[in-house]
Amino acid sequence: MLNYKVYDNQKRTAEKIFNSISLGNKRIHLVAPTQSGKTGTIIHLANMISDKNFILTSGMMDNHLFNQNSYIAEVAAPNIRAVKILNLLKEPNPRKIVKELNIEFIIIDENHFGIGEESRLDKFIKELCISCPNTTIIWVGATGYQLVNSNVIDDTIQMDVPSDYYGVQDIIDSGNIIDSAGFEYLTKLGSKSRIKFGIDYGVVINDKMSSLLAHLKSYKNGLGIIRVRSKDSANVLKESLANRFPYAKCVVAVSGNGDSSIADSIKDAKMLANKKRVILIVCQSLKAGIDLGETKEVVRFVVETYKTCASVSQGLVGRVCGYHLNRDCIFVADPEAIQLQADYEKDHRIVNDEFLSNCFAESKKRLATNFYFSKKYNTKKDFYYKGQTYKVSSASDLRAEWFEGYHEDYLSKVGNVMNNIIINNGNYPLKPSDHPSITDKINTIQSKKFSKRNQFESYLNKIQGVINFSSIFHRFSSTSEGRRRGGLKGGVSNTDYAKAIKVGVVHNDQDNSFYISVRYKRTTRRELKVNLVNKTIFNNQ
Repeated sequence: MLNYKVYDNQKRTAEKIFNSISLGNKRIHLVAPTQSGKTGTIIHLANMISDKNFILTSGMMDNHLFNQNSYIAEVAAPNIRAVKILNLLKEPNPRKIVKELNIEFIIIDENHFGIGEESRLDKFIKELCISCPNTTIIWVGATGYQLVNSNVIDDTIQMDVPSDYYGVQDIIDSGNIIDSAGFEYLTKLGSKSRIKFGIDYGVVINDKMSSLLAHLKSYKNGLGIIRVRSKDSANVLKESLANRFPYAKCVVAVSGNGDSSIADSIKDAKMLANKKRVILIVCQSLKAGIDLGETKEVVRFVVETYKTCASVSQGLVGRVCGYHLNRDCIFVADPEAIQLQADYEKDHRIVNDEFLSNCFAESKKRLATNFYFSKKYNTKKDFYYKGQTYKVSSASDLRAEWFEGYHEDYLSKVGNVMNNIIINNGNYPLKPSDHPSITDKINTIQSKKFSKRNQFESYLNKIQGVINFSSIFHRFSSTSEGRRRGGLKGGVSNTDYAKAIKVGVVHNDQDNSFYISVRYKRTTRRELKVNLVNKTIFNNQ
């Protein structure tokens, strides 16, 4: 049995899981920040329930990662059997291995991988629930956003993290984050510049990248890590660095060449970085599960080009988290993704529709694979227009700018209506000629027309400052009689008449004051509807 040290925080977390199991929970989600010690937690849990058998698997297909973690777990806890995900999901009978080995607990590490609807893992879990209902499944990962608030999960547990753990919140607090939006490490060169400087590959390291290289150069040794989008990009960058920055050894790690070659490239970079400056260029590698070990102490910068929030946290940012004293690393990454992860690690309950919609409503972020925001703009006609009210004493107080954008006769027409109200002792019936046009209407509220003073005062209270125009004035002109007197006849609807009213004139006979309400021009509103789309096995729709 391997003498594997389990720390106090790992023991406390394992005890939380054990207590949850004791309460009868069968689907448990453990939120474990990257490099925080989840392996030790699993080992301690298995040793607490030493008379029961466990299967440890991972949603990832990475052989190197599986071999790394499975060896430790199997040796440190004899009742753990590590099974590759492909073998666990192997047809035609995926539950066979569970029954043959008398498995009561399945731990799925890196729970954000392979969890799409109708995936093999989805089918396996559904069949397992039917044929082996007493089997407990424990989902473990740092970015299991999809699991939160899912009715598939019975309980979610936050891992205990000690004070000496360096995590994403510490990265934020360091102030060493550069927004990856618009960050490019290469600049294209025109033909004249290429001839002048004797460069035949058409690009050169730009100023933003140069500042990171200068940071690396300020140390005698250390590691800089850059993620690129393709193998071709990796080769171009390597050549560019060789021309511009001969002070560091460049190592390329590219997926698709076999797990061993990737592992070897990373191993070489780690060994060299302790003695000299090294730049590791990665393409689809160095993500969840990979542990840089002691090399974290000498990581000088990382450039993370992933856009998905979970990938940012699981990728280069997550690889630098853990137990070390390096506080000088510079991170080029999406700051919103890092902030989301920091909040999530404090309290997983922040992952809900309201919070995420507020955070990402104006962005195009994808939280994780098959877990993203769907955005739709709806343009609707708005018949509840707002407006602005101005208090005046006479027509001479009117200002042309109040009616800007409307019919040019509003200024004179409103003035005439005010004068006619005064002449008629506050009881003047509007005539068709009082309006600027058939589609540009004036409405009035005159205190003398109310039998009870408090009725008028209720409207007077409504017209202070910014008002809901239609709720005050349109109702006085929504009848057929009102339309007839206003010059709109025949098939004109109440709504069409209401739309024609742009100005309201309110007269208070007690002091002969006027309130002029002018409707805002906007007649439509654009609404953004944001929905959280969960196309995973944890969809609770």
